[in-house]
Amino acid sequence: MELLEKGRFDLVLVDIRMDPPDGVTVLEHIKKNFPSLRVIVMTSRPGGAETRQALRSGADLLLIKPVEIGELKAAVRRMLGLLDNAVGEA
Repeated sequence: MELLEKGRFDLVLVDIRMDPPDGVTVLEHIKKNFPSLRVIVMTSRPGGAETRQALRSGADLLLIKPVEIGELKAAVRRMLGLLDNAVGEA
């Protein structure tokens, strides 16, 4: 989270189950301090309590692991508003 204070970011990708701080804590910090920053949350447990908390806390997109590289690229493009430029790329 220290990096968020020092730099400028367009998008953050977090895993719900990270070493402390966990992904939900990072998400909540981002949405409180940088509300326009987009956050993609990844999880291998889509039905878990942490996933529900991430959605309630403002996750912009939820990806279920394992995530294929093409799916990740498409998600990043969508979050950055780059879909028109991404036609035919995967």
